[in-house]
Amino acid sequence: MTVEDDSITNDIRTTAVPVPLQIESRCIYDNDKLIEQISGNLEKYEKVVPSFQGSYVHNDGNAVLVGCGPSIETDEMKASIRQQWASGRPIFAIKGAHDWLVQELNIIPDACVFLDPQDHMVDRLQLAGQWPATHRGCVYFIASQCSPKMFEHLNGQKIVMWHALSNVGEKNLLKGRLMVGGGTTSGMRTFNLAYLMGFKRFHLYGFDSCNKDETSKYKRVNIHTGGDHAVKVIKVNCNGKDHWCNPAMAGQANEFQDMIKMFGGDIRIKVYGDGLIASLMEERKSMGIIDWKEGES
Repeated sequence: MTVEDDSITNDIRTTAVPVPLQIESRCIYDNDKLIEQISGNLEKYEKVVPSFQGSYVHNDGNAVLVGCGPSIETDEMKASIRQQWASGRPIFAIKGAHDWLVQELNIIPDACVFLDPQDHMVDRLQLAGQWPATHRGCVYFIASQCSPKMFEHLNGQKIVMWHALSNVGEKNLLKGRLMVGGGTTSGMRTFNLAYLMGFKRFHLYGFDSCNKDETSKYKRVNIHTGGDHAVKVIKVNCNGKDHWCNPAMAGQANEFQDMIKMFGGDIRIKVYGDGLIASLMEERKSMGIIDWKEGES
């Protein structure tokens, strides 16, 4: 793998399992702020909002995870997501993909997952409840470290509070409660949440972990702002293809590989689109690593 920016050029041999790109990820908030939000949300909402128990949900093993990567905007990806939805497979929206699915595809996701603690995350969830009262609606899986404004914003909706294992000093505070580990992004934690519900076959859309292209720095679909853009950009070459990422995206690509290793072959993953994660999976395939089998139960 070749990683380049204006100040650094590192040539690193791609091995794909894992690609040796070393990026340290950390939460945008300090530990004290996270603990403050967890404590406040427990006190105010734990008795009125159901907690995630990892209960098995009857399913055929397939879950569709939709992120906000630019690749979801192609007609091909839109048609494929619609086909997944029409087949009855549950749709997990990652943060702002919720509003994109509702507005662009007229699809109400079955679940929506948030991990991020910032107040402004509520701006990515403006279409909650915008469907007929007869519809079963969406279940919002909101981490206890999220902003209390998120819980206030979703008042009246179906909310499930879950607890992120983040090693920020939360273990004593959350003692006796199920804590869900995983990567540093909402998308990465969604794998573990869904796995605990019984899902083992994951169809990924918008899991690009890179910008749309070199010049636009367009990194994320956001129907309310016209799209979000990266500031710091590095070039990452994987499987012979260049991708433009911010450090957090490149870090997520690393975490993605760690996650696959952690599950030890107990899950299957199929990535749709042409982002960095898709390139990683193609690299693994070229090495004879099987991450997906059609028709496999």
